[in-house]
Amino acid sequence: MMDLAEKGFGDEEMVLRNSDVKDVEDILARKSMVNQLGQALEQAKAEIKDLEGDKQRSDAEIIHLRQSVEVGKFKGRLKEDEIRAHQSTLLFTERLNDILKNIRAQA
Repeated sequence: MMDLAEKGFGDEEMVLRNSDVKDVEDILARKSMVNQLGQALEQAKAEIKDLEGDKQRSDAEIIHLRQSVEVGKFKGRLKEDEIRAHQSTLLFTERLNDILKNIRAQA
């Protein structure tokens, strides 16, 4: 029967209404429901695709932020090491000056 509609003898609804099928309204209602569900499914697929893209962008941002935090921590440790190295240099210079004063005093 649907073959008639496919062959161009009218649309499916017309073919059904002109047939001996008793539950035409039920069939048309179910067909409409199937079409609506199909459209809803396609919309849901599109939304899922968009959300997957959003998630990928969010994941990339999180990775970037974590890297930025690690770089900040590393810079902080470098600064601490720089301060300690400078303090050690000052202390070494003071001790060297003390030793030179003692040698000059003894000479």
